[in-house]
Amino acid sequence: MMTLAASFSNQMKMNSIISKLNKKRIFIIFRLIIPLKLFIMKKTLIFGAFAYLMMVSCSKDYSCKCVTTESSSQSSNTQTTTITGKKKDAEATCTAQNLTVGTYSKTCTLQ
Repeated sequence: MMTLAASFSNQMKMNSIISKLNKKRIFIIFRLIIPLKLFIMKKTLIFGAFAYLMMVSCSKDYSCKCVTTESSSQSSNTQTTTITGKKKDAEATCTAQNLTVGTYSKTCTLQ
């Protein structure tokens, strides 16, 4: 039969071995997980910077030049307005100002 001291000694040895195994497992897990987290963070940062640049580069100032003429008196007036936004939206806003009523015509072009 084992004595109480021998049993306690064996238990301490087992705890020591388990502790060493757990430390090795934790070390291996951290060696795998930390580089993975850094990789994900780098990708997220790069994607965020790219998205920010895309949003900033889309909004610009465009000039809409409108020429108003009246055919009966042959007088004309030129008006230039600034439209801020995407090119597609600025073009739609500018061309929406085109108008013809009787002898009066207004032609707008994006520049």
